[in-house]
Amino acid sequence: MRLYKNIINLIKRLRVHEWGMSVHLDLQKCNAGLIRSPGDIKRFIVDLCRLLEMQRFGDAEVHRFGSGHKEGYTAIQKIYDSAIVVHFEEIENRAFLDIFSCKSFDEIGVEKFCEDFFGAKKGTVNVLARG
Repeated sequence: MRLYKNIINLIKRLRVHEWGMSVHLDLQKCNAGLIRSPGDIKRFIVDLCRLLEMQRFGDAEVHRFGSGHKEGYTAIQKIYDSAIVVHFEEIENRAFLDIFSCKSFDEIGVEKFCEDFFGAKKGTVNVLARG
């Protein structure tokens, strides 16, 4: 199924009128300590931008807010190619990553990097062609 999705996404990217891509990654059963550490979250953002070869526009904003099952950190990183947003949910130790960019990149490589960084047991990636 993943191969099929990758082929469809490649076809979508070849469209002349495409403007960018939006990647949505859900990570399950992450390392609890990492998703609760603003320092590790900032390091993740820097490393991810390096992997993507995307230039950061300022530093990432990392804030903890919410209550109950919605409490956790959110990180926002403006990049010259658009933006990266990550939300962390601490009850089930999940992470939800959104990357929107007018520069294409390897979403499967991003999925592996994120799973490895946060020690996730499972990841699901979805890609939308924009434009």
